[in-house]
Amino acid sequence: MDECSCEELERAQNNSSCIRLQAFLYENRDCYEDMSSQHCLLPNLCRFPWQRDGLTAGCRHASRSELLQRIETCFMAMDEDLFAGNIQSLPIVRRNWGGKPYALHMVYNSGHSVGQFLRMKIVLEEVRKLLVEDQRISVRALYYENIDAFLDMEKINRAISAVAALLCVPRVCMRISPGAKGLVAGMVGITIDECGNFIDCRSSAQLITSSCKPALLQNSLLPRAIIVCEKEAVFYTLYHQRVWERLNSVIISGKGIPDVGTLRFLRMLKDTFPGVPTCAVVDCNPCGVVILNCYKHGASSAAGIELEKENLADSSLRWIGLHTRDAQKVQQRLVKNLTHRDRAILQNLLENRQSHVSPSAILEIEHMREWGKKADIEAAYTLMGRKSFGEWLVSRILQKMWIA
Repeated sequence: MDECSCEELERAQNNSSCIRLQAFLYENRDCYEDMSSQHCLLPNLCRFPWQRDGLTAGCRHASRSELLQRIETCFMAMDEDLFAGNIQSLPIVRRNWGGKPYALHMVYNSGHSVGQFLRMKIVLEEVRKLLVEDQRISVRALYYENIDAFLDMEKINRAISAVAALLCVPRVCMRISPGAKGLVAGMVGITIDECGNFIDCRSSAQLITSSCKPALLQNSLLPRAIIVCEKEAVFYTLYHQRVWERLNSVIISGKGIPDVGTLRFLRMLKDTFPGVPTCAVVDCNPCGVVILNCYKHGASSAAGIELEKENLADSSLRWIGLHTRDAQKVQQRLVKNLTHRDRAILQNLLENRQSHVSPSAILEIEHMREWGKKADIEAAYTLMGRKSFGEWLVSRILQKMWIA
């Protein structure tokens, strides 16, 4: 460790941009790797006290002061490792496929892992700054401010998720907002900021941002249904046909695979309007079933997300269409054969015990596989006409023609 002087370590550590730290760790990576055989580098799995709670309770919201304290504790642990000559090692709480939390150590002792450590440290520093200044930043803005460190959007999302897992908090607590993707419209209002500014979603469709919270409209009844659309095009079809007015309902869409913001908003809708049924309109194909499961059981197994799955999922979601028996009635030119990849997805859904597919949904998947074909939602327009699609859907919801 002769080449790794304490003065150099201190200068690297105190550089807020982390660039000298990255260069120092990378240039001396062989020295750090050699030390691994001489010292005990992995402390107790629950190195931080909040992680012991995380192993039992999962991700939970933390106050601003509590989160700042956790971040300072993490920085102190990093300093101790650096000045003691230990390889950087951070425990991260994750959740396995069975839903059970466990602690996993991330050891940063190679060129590739040093980059991961650098990105996590940048995120930690940014979160601390945002909390102190009571500000927010978008993921994209953070990416462009540190583009040399993050390289691409996948790496910054992994770093944010890893820090969330390190701190055992939902990503929303860290003041780093994802880009708005989801849409909401209908018999609901939303507050769009901490000042309580309110938007009536009957007047126009609204983007679901990280600060959006649903609220009951003044002088209105509770919604009779929440309709989840896989596709943006179907969402706007139902909105323009004023299905939300006919059924007194709320319509949302994640525009394909839903992001965390859309999942969180749907869960808040369910908590705001308990007992209101949630119905999903997805394609009659394997990808439609996967998207249905994203809403029903959580979207991602990335670090930091799986701990809050229970706060994102809507386990009561019903599959209102398009079903195989509906797709079998459409014009044959709109139906396609299942590909090898499609069949592999269906087989995985049927065989994977952790996919949490309900018995009734399994029967529907088996029918799709036996039929050997698939169809988009829009193919149903040929059954009743595009202008009557909304009436058809309302009728199915009222008759409870769904798969639980």
